[in-house]
Amino acid sequence: MVPGPATITIGDASRTGPIVVEIGAAGALALEPAAGSALPNRLSSHRSATDGAETATASPSTPLTLARRTRSLRAVRAIRTGLIGCGRWGERLARNLAALRSFRLAAVCGLDPARAWAVSVGYDVEWSTVDAASLWREGGLEAVVLATPAATHAELAAAALEAGLHVLCEKPLALSASAGADLHERARRAGRVLLTDHTELHSGTFRALADRIAAGQLGDVRSVRLVHENPGAGPGDLDVLWDLAPHDFAILEALGAGAMAAVELRDGNGGSPDGPLALDLRTAAGWEVELRLRRGAPARRRELEVRGTRGELRAEGFGPADPVLARDGGNGAGWTPVAGPDTTEPLRRLCETFAARIRASETESPGDGAGDVRILAAIEAAARAWRRA
Repeated sequence: MVPGPATITIGDASRTGPIVVEIGAAGALALEPAAGSALPNRLSSHRSATDGAETATASPSTPLTLARRTRSLRAVRAIRTGLIGCGRWGERLARNLAALRSFRLAAVCGLDPARAWAVSVGYDVEWSTVDAASLWREGGLEAVVLATPAATHAELAAAALEAGLHVLCEKPLALSASAGADLHERARRAGRVLLTDHTELHSGTFRALADRIAAGQLGDVRSVRLVHENPGAGPGDLDVLWDLAPHDFAILEALGAGAMAAVELRDGNGGSPDGPLALDLRTAAGWEVELRLRRGAPARRRELEVRGTRGELRAEGFGPADPVLARDGGNGAGWTPVAGPDTTEPLRRLCETFAARIRASETESPGDGAGDVRILAAIEAAARAWRRA
């Protein structure tokens, strides 16, 4: 028996007013504003003034099928998310997740209960805990973000994926290429998103530089120079290679370098875990790459220089205030800004990308993670070269 028409009211009259959705006998949707409400002329979303919940509005001039309307509602529904790790980076992630309408930061977990509680209070989180497994054991979450020591990443990510959660994991995703491949296979089987936090790829500076390379501004890329020096000591459980190089190999992967065809150590400073470390690389795309890494440096130094047959591009950092510089090949001219600063915080854009991937996974494959595996394999190759020295 086909049910008769029904009406459902969606929304909050405090803003644009509710929408009356009439579901007819054929299952089609007709949308119209409730009496006295002002309906905008395009699909949009806003938060309720009373409880912060997402609501949706849509134009009555464009009839929507039930399936299309369902997708529209999904697109504005907040993704209930948990955060594991309440240290410095975890707190930054909490701030960005809490600020985005795409997410509802519902739970935080940390080894220090007082710290976890403080983060939960500071960002209006529903509950805090010291038991990571409780985040998926209790149910109700769709995604989890990992900001924990590197040695815990693989185990926590695997457990979350097995529980059916999408995962955003701080770099490195795992401590071997085989472990990374296993995680992505788990994600594929579960139909869940597994994204590694390579924050610099989401900076406006890197995006502008990468767009110019993709558009052919440099011609054929010939060489890349990367310098990554930090004044701090870094995490005690990682050496300079596993701490800093994931960012640099992620940049090479994003630019299209492909797998590493050769890795040679130029300078290993006697095997000091903090470096300085200098590597000469050759990629599957035929690029010659110089990579320099150091912790405990006098000052932070971050450089990316890409040389091609038509010119060069350069970035001296990936923060909101860092521009992209260019110069033509062979004319001796100085560097000229070609892209101004982008004030969007890279971590904010990373979280937005995570949300977009989750939405897209409802209708598309989340990918095979081959790029992540190549990044981890490159670090392993560099570590072998370092050990041989």
